[in-house]
Amino acid sequence: MASKTYPQLQAATEIADTDLLAIYPISTGPLKKVPAGDVRSYVGGGAFGTWDAVEAAVVSAGSQSITVNAFSATTDKSPATFVRVTSEPTHPGKIRSLDRFLPDGSTSPANGGWWSISGEEINFYQLGAMGDDATDDTVAIQNTFLAALGIGATVGMPAGTFLSNNAAVTATGLPVRWFGRGGTIKGMAGGSPILITLTGGTTCEINGLSIDGNYLNTLPGNTSLNFGDAAIQIYDFTESVLSLNNSAVRTKYHAIKTLRCDNVTSRGDRVKDFYASLFTVYGGDNCVVEDWYAEGMLNTTYYGNHIINMACWPISATPTNTNKNAVIRNGQIYNCANTGAQFTGSENTTFTNVVADLLGWCTVKWDGATGVHTVDQVKSTRNGGRMFYWDGAAIGESTGSWVITNVQMSDFSVAYQFGRPLDSGAGNLVGFYNPPENSLFSSFDVTADEGTAMLFPGVRANISFTDGRFRDGDNYLVTATADLSNITFTNVTFENSAKSALTALGARYTGITLRGCHFTNVSHTPGGSSPDQAMVAVGDTNPLFVIEDNVFDMSSTGVTVYQSSVSTGGGIYANNRHVIGIVGEAVRVGANWHASTSYGRTTDRTRVEGNTYEGSFALNWGNVAGGGGTAFVDVTCPGINQYDKVTAVADSLPANVSITLAAYQAANTLRITVVNAGVPAVDVASTTRVRVFQQVASRGPHVKGGVVTLGSVGTGGATFSFPAMLASDRFRLNRDVAGGTRGYLQGTRVVGTGVNVLATDSAGVAVAETSTVWVEIV
Repeated sequence: MASKTYPQLQAATEIADTDLLAIYPISTGPLKKVPAGDVRSYVGGGAFGTWDAVEAAVVSAGSQSITVNAFSATTDKSPATFVRVTSEPTHPGKIRSLDRFLPDGSTSPANGGWWSISGEEINFYQLGAMGDDATDDTVAIQNTFLAALGIGATVGMPAGTFLSNNAAVTATGLPVRWFGRGGTIKGMAGGSPILITLTGGTTCEINGLSIDGNYLNTLPGNTSLNFGDAAIQIYDFTESVLSLNNSAVRTKYHAIKTLRCDNVTSRGDRVKDFYASLFTVYGGDNCVVEDWYAEGMLNTTYYGNHIINMACWPISATPTNTNKNAVIRNGQIYNCANTGAQFTGSENTTFTNVVADLLGWCTVKWDGATGVHTVDQVKSTRNGGRMFYWDGAAIGESTGSWVITNVQMSDFSVAYQFGRPLDSGAGNLVGFYNPPENSLFSSFDVTADEGTAMLFPGVRANISFTDGRFRDGDNYLVTATADLSNITFTNVTFENSAKSALTALGARYTGITLRGCHFTNVSHTPGGSSPDQAMVAVGDTNPLFVIEDNVFDMSSTGVTVYQSSVSTGGGIYANNRHVIGIVGEAVRVGANWHASTSYGRTTDRTRVEGNTYEGSFALNWGNVAGGGGTAFVDVTCPGINQYDKVTAVADSLPANVSITLAAYQAANTLRITVVNAGVPAVDVASTTRVRVFQQVASRGPHVKGGVVTLGSVGTGGATFSFPAMLASDRFRLNRDVAGGTRGYLQGTRVVGTGVNVLATDSAGVAVAETSTVWVEIV
């Protein structure tokens, strides 16, 4: 081949690089002559070994893309594609070759020769990460995100362990997508608990990550909760955050935390060996955490944070960013030294289909929550604290309404407090702690064990419990140390309690209702005189209770219902069934439960009717106190007076033996007499089961009437006995419908005695009368 001269190169040493390229744009064909000692290469595109190789090359004008096999000679090979661009990229995924070509083949000394990484997904290796669990990859991780944001690509995390010390990435109005591809992002020993912070984007999706906080052996002692840093922090994204199928271990505070982000969804995330939360949302609406699993690591000096943590931001009564409509569902918590889920200042929460086992504190906790809240299908076992806890320490009392259904709780024990500074005597072992007003509980089963099924330390009203069970407690099953009103228990079973089933300690129940409930094997004391000795204690003042259609199954006699002697209110005690073990007091009440034979004033009388008293009464007939005579036994039946209709039925009496009810004996007492062949039995001893049925002849609620036939003599008068009659009491007279009163009725109040009733003609003169008359104290 004949030689060819290049006159333009006669003074090559004085020609600038850009001038040289302008004179001789590189093209295919024979290699061009270059000045001696020039080591730069001139290529027509293709593959390069490293970024440095590209920077040392002049790439032909016709080449629009190149492949770079590795970031450097020392990094793992992860080929990346670069494309020629019109100017210097604003992101770190860029290389400049020696030429100054633009994509259109022209040259530009200022903007030519630039290449940008490209593709739908780029990974940490392509931006210089080592992934060897030894090298600090923080800068490479940060650069990968910035490059991906610059070209609109997804970030991938391939196999390897990438150490990070709070890589900070600002998305500035761009979407972020981060996919795990078999690798792990890990905290550095002695470094920040934050691995990466993503800020200011539109949408964020992280999927399939493996996160290792690397705090297994370096945790400091800490005995207080905090709202600390997270391994993955996502701040101020304007549209949504999606976290899918991520797993985390050994996180110091939170695994993933969002701040001021709405529409956050966590689905399929897992955390294990952690000291804080799986997912935390501060100041974000419409958050959903579902299909999750959290398994903690117990530590006696650091007892962790909330596994799932929802809160307004800042955490105060007047937040800048709200936390509304949070949904936690389909999850499992195991082996956690603290709380399952925390809602602070949240509005409208849902907590459903959750299993919590071996918790040192609460299953779920609300603080300053408002709106409507739903809890359904929750099972909590082996708990050392307040399983359902309405707190007010951070913001204040929760308000709104709660609907809690299908909840099972069991195995409360100090042993599960895991070194927390708690004890069983401070109200810490509780199933439902301080439920708020306007709440509904149904289909629940609470086994209290060493604790209390439910505790009300605060004033509450309008709470309903239906179709549930409180059982097996070493303390009170349900207790209040503050006033309650309008509390209703319907079809609730109270069983196996070492103390009272339902009690008010230094407080009062106003408007409490027990209907269709069953009390069995609950501690009560024969002849008891305090709330501690009763199955049910209805408070110290103004109870206004309704207790009806219940079953009190007592293994021995004792106090069924206790009303303090200082009480000023009354109520209804009706149609209850009492199963009594031996002769004795089925129900013991305070002085104002039933004042002697009177129902007393309107404000303090209790209507007692329709109850049954069933037990194996000792009917020792033939010998009473060692002597002969009529055999009888006096049975305590609260509310019984001389106007009540009662019947008695005995089971398994000997042949020819029966029982009768003698006339009313005294307030709350009936005398059962044993007869044999129609005459009082003599020299016979037996114990039999007797059921006494009470049918009060009353008309209307809180009204007690008496039925008396006026005499046929001229005066036509009769006395209705109400020994507690006060000068302020009012009464009403009524004729029986079937009666034949020809004249008029007059009544005279006699304080301390009752009412004198007289039949008169139209002129007020006493007349003979044979009609039945009702006297009602109104």
